[in-house]
Amino acid sequence: MRNPLASLFSEFDEIIVFDIETSGLDHKKDHIIDFGLISYTSDSDVENYIINDLVKLPDGRFLPPKITELTGITDAMLESGIDQYQLFDKIYRAFTTPSRKLVVAYNAQFDLSFLYQFLKRFNSTKILDEVSFLDPMTIFKDRASYPHRLINAMNRYLLEDSLENKHRAYDDAKATIEVLKAMADEEDDIINYVNLFGFNPKYGVNYEPIAKVRYIPQSYYSKEKLYNY
Repeated sequence: MRNPLASLFSEFDEIIVFDIETSGLDHKKDHIIDFGLISYTSDSDVENYIINDLVKLPDGRFLPPKITELTGITDAMLESGIDQYQLFDKIYRAFTTPSRKLVVAYNAQFDLSFLYQFLKRFNSTKILDEVSFLDPMTIFKDRASYPHRLINAMNRYLLEDSLENKHRAYDDAKATIEVLKAMADEEDDIINYVNLFGFNPKYGVNYEPIAKVRYIPQSYYSKEKLYNY
């Protein structure tokens, strides 16, 4: 059976899909509270390395009620989570094994900005220089009309049943890889979106720009593929 991500695996040894939930929207002040990561090597159906952890907040910090309402995550749940150092160890292990890595995240600029800020606290942002990046939301914007949230992509590709727990990081990471495979089956040009992020020209590039990524304004109504610009 054909691997829908064969074009990516022809260039990369490993695909790392990750997702986060956070205590707010400010990547410099807020914190990662839920981290989900799945590593695939050559077979996009076999999970080789997994992170699926709630993460303790720093002492004296508490979740805003809106975050609990959105994610279902409570302060009591975070008390039994791993600490920042344990999370760093797991992320470092995932990102530093010797292989050509492609890191995938839906709405990647948001997640990567929080990840960058987290790694900055450990003086380890350089590990992001050694990998490449792919944002399925950029692909989706080239293929479908607004809105472009993950759930909208799942609906387009009839994948609603594969999202077990909306707004939990590990489940959203699993949903992201399924969306990416469906996109590749639909039109296998996804390799052209590696290290290419679209952004809303009305707002510019939000959060931390990633050095390796090329940013191009992406209109909701463009008829041209972003990678042709």
